[in-house]
Order: sequence, then C-alpha cells, then structure tokens
Amino acid sequence: MNKMMKSTLLTLALVCGAAFAQETVTSPEFATEGAGNDWNLRLGISYRKFKNPKFTAEKYAAETGAYLDGESTVRPLSDVLASLKDTIVANVNVVTSTGGSASGKGDYGFWESCGLLIGGSYTLSEDNSLRLSLVADFQYFNNDSGRYAGYTGSSTAVKYVAVYGSLAPEGEDIGAGMGFGGGVAKMDMDMVLYVFDLGLSIGYEFENNFSVSVAAGPTISLADIDSSCRILGEKKHTDNDNEFEYGFFVSANAAYWFNERYGLSAELRYDNSFGTVGTRYVKQNLDAFGGNLAFLVRF
Repeated sequence: MNKMMKSTLLTLALVCGAAFAQETVTSPEFATEGAGNDWNLRLGISYRKFKNPKFTAEKYAAETGAYLDGESTVRPLSDVLASLKDTIVANVNVVTSTGGSASGKGDYGFWESCGLLIGGSYTLSEDNSLRLSLVADFQYFNNDSGRYAGYTGSSTAVKYVAVYGSLAPEGEDIGAGMGFGGGVAKMDMDMVLYVFDLGLSIGYEFENNFSVSVAAGPTISLADIDSSCRILGEKKHTDNDNEFEYGFFVSANAAYWFNERYGLSAELRYDNSFGTVGTRYVKQNLDAFGGNLAFLVRF
C-alpha cells in the first residue's frame, strides 16, 4: 500500500506539471470562459482518519481446578482427588475460574489511511458564476491492523477438607485463588473498503482561476474483511465477511485551474455511517474526517 500511494502521488505530480507546462495562463478570465464545460473528472489521493478497530478474541472457557496447601500449580480437580485416595485427611483448595476474553484496539499507519479517488461531476444548472452540479466519487482503501492482548477473567478459591479423596460438604471461602488458564491472543484483520457516493454540489467560480464548492449526499460502503485470532499455543481461528453499510458525506472543496481544462483541487470531507462493519473478532467504525488531493480535467 505504501508503494502504491507514493507511485500515485508521483504520477499526479507529473501530470499536473505536464498540464501546467502545456498551456500557461495569460488571461485571468479563462476560468469564466470555461465555465460552460458540463463535465468535470478527477483522479487523486484520498485520506481518511479511521477510528481504531476494536478486537475481541475467542472466549477462554471456564474451568475448575485445585491445589493442595503449599503447592504452586493448579491441577484438574479429579487428578488432585485421585492422588488423595490413600490419605485420610488433607486440605484442598478448589479454584473456579470464570474464563475470560482478550480485547483491545488496533491502529493504522498514515499510508494505510490513504486510498485512491476517482470522481466526477456534471453541471445541472448555471447562473453566472454559480453552478449546481451532480457529483459522484469512488474511493478505495486497503487497511490492516493487529493486536496482542492478554486474557482478563477472575477466579475464586474455596478451602475444603478431603477425606480419602472425597470433599467434605462444607468449605471455607478464601477469596481469590491461584490463577490458571488464560494466556495471550494475537488478533489480525485485513480490510478492503470500497466507498461509493452520489450528491449535489453548489460551487462558485472566481475570475482569478479559483473555484470553491460544498457538497453532500448519501454513501454506500462495501467492506471485505478477513480476520483471525490465535491464542498462543493453540490453533488459529478465522472469520471473514463482506458487509455493506450506508451513510452520508459532507465536503468543502477548493480548486485552482492551470488553464481552461486542467486544475488541482483540495477537499475536506466528513463521512458518517449508520452502523459498523466487522466480523466475530473485529469491529470497525467508518465515521471519519478526511480529505483528498486530486487532479482535475473538465470538458
């Protein structure tokens, strides 16, 4: 992803340089003269400040074990009682674990928050320098994240008297017992995100080669997510899903035109989704602030 974004930025720089060198503007009125162009296409880099993904591992099963006074290791209760069949009386500490789960937040690097942008607009109506347009965009992101997390849970211990390997009916609560089970989980996710939007834009074109606009409209996102969870020392579990999510966007755009046909735009944007996407092991909120830088062509 890093190399692809850098290559795209370099390509945009070369194209902009070529367009600027092709036709140097000598008249400040060319933008107004070109305002009759109905189509506007753009290609660029999109950035979205994604919220951190939330990971949840496989739940660690509840267990019951035991240890004798003076021991430092919890063993299965049946093994402890079997070892006491020839012992008249012994103290046995029975530990019950509630199990637990590992969870935490991942993160994304800068380049993983960058994507590709292809978009365009079509003029619906025009009044002097004001323009009402239909806008549409497609964005592509490729993200990956991971998290190591320890299991959280609780255990309680009760002291019993064992007579020839059988527990007496009454026990004394001794509070927190010796821990057992648990461990560390490694969770990973790869998400390919496709975002489509369609909206309306209101823009104003100045005579000094600049134009500004605001836009808003609905969005639909398709998230292709591969996720996995591996409890260290155990097998790897996976859960993958493709999920659609609806939302809306609002944006503010400023553009500079090198000539009647070519320009460069910068846009600030906010995306809101009506829900989250994810799998059994990860949830991703798609709400985000961001922006894009794009090369413009109108005809």
